[in-house]
Amino acid sequence: MYQRAANQKIGAGALANNFGIGEAKTPYSDDSSADQRAINAALVNWSVTVGRVFIVRVTLAFLYATGVLAFLGFLSTLGSDSAAGDSDADRKRRYLCALSVIVNMVAVAHYKIITKIRGYEYGAGSTANVFATNNVSAFSSHNSKLAVGVEMAVDGIRHSDWLVTLVFLIYKIYFIAGYEADGVTPKTGDIFESPGTAAACAVLMVVLSAIVRIGTDEVWDYRKNIVQSIISACLWGVSLLIMILIIVDIDTAVEQTKGVVNVELYKSFYLIWIGYPIVSLFGWGVRLVYSCMDEGYAGNTPEWLSLVKDLCYCFLDSWAKGAFALWTAYTAFHVHLLNAPAASQLN
Repeated sequence: MYQRAANQKIGAGALANNFGIGEAKTPYSDDSSADQRAINAALVNWSVTVGRVFIVRVTLAFLYATGVLAFLGFLSTLGSDSAAGDSDADRKRRYLCALSVIVNMVAVAHYKIITKIRGYEYGAGSTANVFATNNVSAFSSHNSKLAVGVEMAVDGIRHSDWLVTLVFLIYKIYFIAGYEADGVTPKTGDIFESPGTAAACAVLMVVLSAIVRIGTDEVWDYRKNIVQSIISACLWGVSLLIMILIIVDIDTAVEQTKGVVNVELYKSFYLIWIGYPIVSLFGWGVRLVYSCMDEGYAGNTPEWLSLVKDLCYCFLDSWAKGAFALWTAYTAFHVHLLNAPAASQLN
């Protein structure tokens, strides 16, 4: 956002034009006029926007960097001298790195869109015109009314990301868990018969969550339709139950095959998933509390809630996808991450 001064009226041109307010003034001067106060407020709002963009852009850069490293790890397994000529080990490391590249690049594509939204870069179409007409820009204060739609759009992008990446993450995690005694069947726990079944359930899990978040806007106005609110709560509960079942099944498979291997780092990459519904429930709960306290509440999304969700989801994605890709990439180069064992099949 702040690298495109022409689009956002940032830099010398914006200051000379007084951000469209009137006669040019010196920012942060002692002038107490209304115009000067408006300029100072605009600069403060812009600095807040820069901070919001920084959060998602750092996550984007980390996912991109770890994805590229995983791709380089993939290439390293193609050499004839890799792993002392162990072609089977090379193939397994190559598969893990390939999955890492797919997961991270899909996440990067979605984070690029979120970064543009946080930087008020809405393009040049009708959507951009609506925001421009309502004076929504990097220099305006947070509009909690419009934020309802903006946050829904951002969460829609997140669900799109999860819908795709979770499938590959599940296959990646089950692959590391190893095989059954026959050496052919992928190892699973006592709940799912195959990783494919767990992946299909993960798709259903994300879809149910999307229905609640996007389809009903978290049913913050529960008074209007009690039946819809109850159905939404049930759908969200089923989504959470599916996640718990997947985690339990993975953990069971890991415990059965780990032997004496230290799996703490490996486990963290799927146990951290429980943080996603916690953040979702927090956002939903905050809006419900506002609705209970204020009968005139119109579903407005406060700026601090949006910030908290960005911070939490960025951390969760950085660890569950970025750090996971880093671990598999390091393994391809025969380097250990955080003194943990290599990312290889447990049996």
